[in-house]
Amino acid sequence: MRTLFGLVCVAALAACAQTVEVAENRSRSVVAGGEIVLDNFGFWNKDCQARSFTRKITQKPANGVITYRDAKYVVPERVGIGTSTGCVGQSVASKEVVYTPNAGFLGKDVVGLVVGNQSGSRAFLYTISVN
Repeated sequence: MRTLFGLVCVAALAACAQTVEVAENRSRSVVAGGEIVLDNFGFWNKDCQARSFTRKITQKPANGVITYRDAKYVVPERVGIGTSTGCVGQSVASKEVVYTPNAGFLGKDVVGLVVGNQSGSRAFLYTISVN
């Protein structure tokens, strides 16, 4: 299931459009009192060196916190944004997105996140079950 973010409009004889983000839904679960890595994002240049990227929380968790942690990302054959550019299997610096539920919370929480760079962006909507 995918969720649309953004706006498309048509005005009189002229059409106007803003970027429409289609969020990829992902489910995660975590034990109360623990933490879960929601994802690990890495971007790289043609020399397989890490490069900067943006990340923005579009929906804050109601019952937890999001933090970022330095990590390593192994470049896969297929990537969501851009290309692997001959870097498949190489390790690049990355950021893990970590969710920690509030003390005593049990149930479901939701986090929205957009990551990207000059090549494009991707939106994610995480549903987290805290057991």
